Amino acid sequence: MGRVFQYSEIEAGLVPELADFQAAADAFSAQCSDAIEQGHIDGAFIYGSVAGMLNASARAIPNRRSDMDCFIVITDYDTASLATLRGIARSVEDASNQTVVAQPIVYRRDQLANGHIPGAHEMDPMFGTDLTGSGRFVIGEDPAEYMRFPNIPLFDAYNSFVAQKRRKLHNGLAQEPETEEGVRTVQRFLELPVSMGRKAVQALILEEQCDEDGFWAADKKQVLEMTIQALFSGEDHPAKLMERILGYDKQYNDLLSQALSGQLTQAEYTAALRNLADYKTGIEWLDYVHKAISMKLGNPEDVVRPWSQRTPTSETV
Repeated sequence: MGRVFQYSEIEAGLVPELADFQAAADAFSAQCSDAIEQGHIDGAFIYGSVAGMLNASARAIPNRRSDMDCFIVITDYDTASLATLRGIARSVEDASNQTVVAQPIVYRRDQLANGHIPGAHEMDPMFGTDLTGSGRFVIGEDPAEYMRFPNIPLFDAYNSFVAQKRRKLHNGLAQEPETEEGVRTVQRFLELPVSMGRKAVQALILEEQCDEDGFWAADKKQVLEMTIQALFSGEDHPAKLMERILGYDKQYNDLLSQALSGQLTQAEYTAALRNLADYKTGIEWLDYVHKAISMKLGNPEDVVRPWSQRTPTSETV
């Protein structure tokens, strides 16, 4: 699970190796340390699999389909601070030979400290478990010490997340897989088991319906196991849907290896991507997870049935 590449990116050598992530993380750390001394940022951290290269408490390391998740607390949005921010991003790309792109989440300290106030930031409490967990590599003052999140019903937060996933997936259904948006849509499809499952498990942990002990969001195998256990214990069909998507993801790993070794033409790579894009299975999986988490978090009547089985309430002209 992770990135899906355009053939042109593979041809250009833009698929990262482990050493590229190490170089990117080192550059990020060094540049952020300098920016803290200059007063342009308060603190920063790396989270996710790349943090596993720097933090012994983390349990995963990146692979060539990983990205680098990072967070920066900027002192202000003035010209000098924004220039420093862009310099940090450039240094990551330069250190990794353009294979690792830094797209940090950026906020000012007061926006994070006032996160309980609606509109201060868009991050929900489930994502907050990622951003405040122990498996991060922190530079400077730890933003987790003052970061707060909105006190909203987790059901509402999860619904917003599902709606965003649906919109991004559905908006790309008509895109050809060789286009940039088409490749991103394939990636979103392949990531559904982990992205939907992780958010569901995080919500259940916050609701104390699931054991937090030993959970780490970047451990994809653990996320998948806990998703099935927490949401679909005793149900075969959702597990089979998940396994089908994971099978497609494994096929993409093999496809990427073949493309990197020069065994595939662009036409062959594109045709194979098209065969992986079983969006019907992905949407059905999304429906099942949404239904299951709705029942766990409150089960309003209008979310009991999968969206695909709903009866339209408006007339078609």
